[in-house]
Amino acid sequence: MELAPTVKRRLDQLSSIGSDPTGGLTRLLYSDEWLTAQKYVQEEMTAMGMTTKFDGVGNLFGRIEGKELPNEMVMTGSHIDTVVNGGNLDGQFGVLASLTAVEYLKEKYGQPKRSLEVISMAEEEGSRFPTVFWGSKNFVGIADNEEVKDIKDGQGKGFVDEMRRQGFDFQEQTRRDDIVAFVEEHIEYEGMKDVLLWDFLPTDDLGFDMNVHILSFEQGASHAYVETHYQEHGAYLISGQGMHNLDNEWYPVEKGDYLFMGSYSPQAAYAVGRGEPLAYVYSKDANRDPEI
Repeated sequence: MELAPTVKRRLDQLSSIGSDPTGGLTRLLYSDEWLTAQKYVQEEMTAMGMTTKFDGVGNLFGRIEGKELPNEMVMTGSHIDTVVNGGNLDGQFGVLASLTAVEYLKEKYGQPKRSLEVISMAEEEGSRFPTVFWGSKNFVGIADNEEVKDIKDGQGKGFVDEMRRQGFDFQEQTRRDDIVAFVEEHIEYEGMKDVLLWDFLPTDDLGFDMNVHILSFEQGASHAYVETHYQEHGAYLISGQGMHNLDNEWYPVEKGDYLFMGSYSPQAAYAVGRGEPLAYVYSKDANRDPEI
């Protein structure tokens, strides 16, 4: 097989699902576009000889059985959902790259020694409902169904109603013990050149109710697209000058300024001026009950 044409074909086809006329992709958890994308990946898995299945909440798995150690699993993959007007690499490229790599290995070397499995996780972004990592939490058996049973999206649609509308439901929380390795090709902030990111708190630790990190942009660097997240955000500028998009209006910003962004507020930044980079300490709520 030819790797580059195969990846390009799959990326172009998957990127057309949820393509937004205003730019980027919008493919939110349990939307019709989300389900269409998962079914596309399932068709590609089946076409290359994988056995496929969905778990209860919508994580998709494609498997090739190992010939010597079938009960030892090497897994790879990423998430299928996007932010609003997201790029076409974050998440879905990891799914397609994993799928293509497994197909190449199978074609070149035959049936693997250990089983290989590709996962297309239901959700990571938290861009529709006030919850994050729903796919991976269910995959590792730590999801708390009580946390999501009453939450709604920005249009008032209930999480549980939308999950069941697409044919999924809560599942028993169990943890697999057959996975010996997991590899993820995960591109974050695609298109963002000369941008550095430092995380200070573990985003997947339920002991923390906020995320804190520093973003630093060299002159001319910017977000690749305008982002929209459900969380409230705060940013304190520690160096440089730039322009910041707040709810689709651009404002000049500089060292010492403080910004507050409400839930579902579109936002992005780019750096201007000379000398030091535009950098800010950035915080957003996480792992919180939406009713508290």
